Amino acid sequence: RAKGSEDKPLEVTVAAHSRGPLLSFNTGDAPVPVVERSASQLTQDIVGTSSMSDEKFDPAADDPPPSNIEVDFQRVPVLVEHFRSLWVSNSSLIAADFKTFISGKDSPFAIDVREKQLLPGETIEMKIRVQLDDTKRVEDTLNVFVNDGDDITIPLTAVGVGSTITCEELDESN
Repeated sequence: RAKGSEDKPLEVTVAAHSRGPLLSFNTGDAPVPVVERSASQLTQDIVGTSSMSDEKFDPAADDPPPSNIEVDFQRVPVLVEHFRSLWVSNSSLIAADFKTFISGKDSPFAIDVREKQLLPGETIEMKIRVQLDDTKRVEDTLNVFVNDGDDITIPLTAVGVGSTITCEELDESN
């Protein structure tokens, strides 16, 4: 307030919440291009309110939607390794450090990237492997822990088909 001013002081409330790295996932044959955002575009996300406004600030309103991606191998022959690609992109302006693991202790699923740092705008391919030894449906979860970001869980499913009985003598004669 300036001395000698007759105006009431203007109250300004500034609120912000931290939004760590943002990872996006795709299971196609090729990665989805990352839409890069400049620092000036990110400033458009800043929302403030004043006591003279009816606007309410809701930091949760701008949270990214949860990942609804899943990796379904569908029906796969037993006793053979099968692979699916999972593309991971960092769509934020900061580096994203993450770690991955499969929930099940003796899971038939495996992931080839256990720990990685993605630079802003970088995309990598991770390979998920499954090898079933029974003709049944199996389910597990791929967990992605992002430092200073949201943790992601991705359901994994596969159904084993075919014979689980093998004979070395018959295999050698072919």
